[in-house]
Amino acid sequence: MTTTIGGSIALTIGGSIALIVLGAILAFAVELDVAGVDLNTVGLILMLGGAAGLILGLVSYRRWPCLLPTVPFGKASR
Repeated sequence: MTTTIGGSIALTIGGSIALIVLGAILAFAVELDVAGVDLNTVGLILMLGGAAGLILGLVSYRRWPCLLPTVPFGKASR
């Protein structure tokens, strides 16, 4: 029996890491001036959102380890 819980947790963790990376690029590497938008602040917000998502994803992973995909008894691939 396979479930989608493990896949969605991996997606949450991966998406959170992507948000952290994108936020860091905007906050520290981009030197573009956009009227009415502070890219440093946008980058910081993305990094904080990514960190929160990463923490929630890791907590979910630790709370439901029994719901991760498993191979049914007698159905092991050869």
